[in-house]
Amino acid sequence: MHKIAEVFSQDPSIYGALTEAAYNSVLHAYPKGHKFEYPIAGKRWWATCSYNPKDDAVKFLVYDQGVGIPETLPRWKHWEKVREKIQAVPLVGPAISQALNDHSRIIEAAIDVSRTSMSGGHGKGLKDVVTPVDLITGAKVRLLSANGSVLYSDGKCIERRDEMLHIGGTLIEWTIPAGKALEEVES
Repeated sequence: MHKIAEVFSQDPSIYGALTEAAYNSVLHAYPKGHKFEYPIAGKRWWATCSYNPKDDAVKFLVYDQGVGIPETLPRWKHWEKVREKIQAVPLVGPAISQALNDHSRIIEAAIDVSRTSMSGGHGKGLKDVVTPVDLITGAKVRLLSANGSVLYSDGKCIERRDEMLHIGGTLIEWTIPAGKALEEVES
């Protein structure tokens, strides 16, 4: 618990990232009138953290069972209809549809170009979520949402994947090296 408290208190950007993830869940994850494909345990979010002494790293996780980041961000209004039509083509439709799966690209866009569903003041996309990773050497964040997965480290997306398996919401996992982060804050 001491290590977690040290990492959590060392940099306000960590608190800001966790708060932003929870705030995004409250604002966007559960739109009114949405028919959820997967059963949800209420319109909530969950958070946890752990310390791994072997790696001297702290993990923070925030999860919601909402619609997912790709569903909430603006895109070409006809894109989903085109994907539905392609998927309906016998034999080849599902394979082509998987090739066109763009959830990881949408998540990456929310990080890189601050793509957001908000107009006006608040919307910065996921920039606040990745800020601690930009500030602490060796830190990383994995964003799993809908069918997309993005691993972000060293100021860029280093891995992007789309899977047929939907996680039923959004999971954000930060890994912060404890000793390294403390050294950088002290220097």
